[in-house]
Amino acid sequence: MITSPILEEKYRVQRKLAEESGYDVRKYAESCHKIVVDAAAE
Repeated sequence: MITSPILEEKYRVQRKLAEESGYDVRKYAESCHKIVVDAAAE
């Protein structure tokens, strides 16, 4: 697998979100959506 610091951080955040959502796809998507909305508001 090709790795870089950016990809490593992306995978770390994805794993964290998956764990926080209890591996529920719907909750994972909601968390991702909230992050994007918050980032766009900044």
